[in-house]
Amino acid sequence: LQAILQSGRLHAPRDPLMEAMIAELKTYEIRIKPDTGHEQTGAFQVGTHDDLATALALAVSSEHQSVTYGPDANLLPSPRM
Repeated sequence: LQAILQSGRLHAPRDPLMEAMIAELKTYEIRIKPDTGHEQTGAFQVGTHDDLATALALAVSSEHQSVTYGPDANLLPSPRM
């Protein structure tokens, strides 16, 4: 997700839902548990939310291509060949 955001491959309109997602992404963290080495992701501060950011991360985790949000978006992944 971080690579997609930094490379400018995420395109979305500026609407209230996207503004909420942007706010969540600003508080989203990846933490490594020192005892196990496992990753924990999310918004860890009290009162913050991460459901939209997590949904976006899940949507792009299996596809390494541009993601489009909006009424004309194709929400089904393209077939792999």
